[in-house]
Amino acid sequence: MKRFIANEKGNTMIIMLGSMTMLVLMFVIIGSFANVFIIKEKASNNAEQASLAASGEILAGLNTAIEQYDQFQYNYYLSIERLDLYAANSILKKLGEEKVKLSSSGRDLSTIEINHNAINNVIKAELESPGITSSALQGYVTSELSTAVSRVHNAVEKNINDNNGVLSGTTVVIFNKNKRVEVETATKYKAIKYDSLFPEDKRLIKQKGEGLKFEFLSGFGTFKSEYTFP
Repeated sequence: MKRFIANEKGNTMIIMLGSMTMLVLMFVIIGSFANVFIIKEKASNNAEQASLAASGEILAGLNTAIEQYDQFQYNYYLSIERLDLYAANSILKKLGEEKVKLSSSGRDLSTIEINHNAINNVIKAELESPGITSSALQGYVTSELSTAVSRVHNAVEKNINDNNGVLSGTTVVIFNKNKRVEVETATKYKAIKYDSLFPEDKRLIKQKGEGLKFEFLSGFGTFKSEYTFP
């Protein structure tokens, strides 16, 4: 009888240890899956933030192109002694009017959204107009987009580094098929348990993000730049 009771206690202990081991393994597995989702979300946020920072550099370039084009308009109309036409057709004047229109539209738009929409709208309208000077706008825009490429790369690099992302292998596309700056970047996964079992090439969790849409590109032609950080 004593031997039977001892065996029962031993079996109970084995079952309890086995159950505890299973519970620990389950918690490790659940924790690992949760960690993957957290890392994936972080990579997605990094990509979105980097693409928005890049879009800001594109907007700055377009604003410069508009200022240069406005100066070109002024010089042209001055040369033919028709500054009255400059006053009527100045793209900076149109940009200001568009911002006022968007601000008073009743839509809940931020300052950045107003600036973005206004720039898109006036460039698109000017490119589609048959004006004498409008054909010059494409040259200024193309030049400023080309200049902005390096600034975009710098903005993406700073954003990824500031957010502890993985810069190497990050790809920047200006512009993708949706007329947006696209950033694909990764965050390194670290396992809760047995991390040493994971090979380095399996640790990177990649995600894509898109910035603001540049509608004027519909009538602009093709501009594309793609770069992958070494």
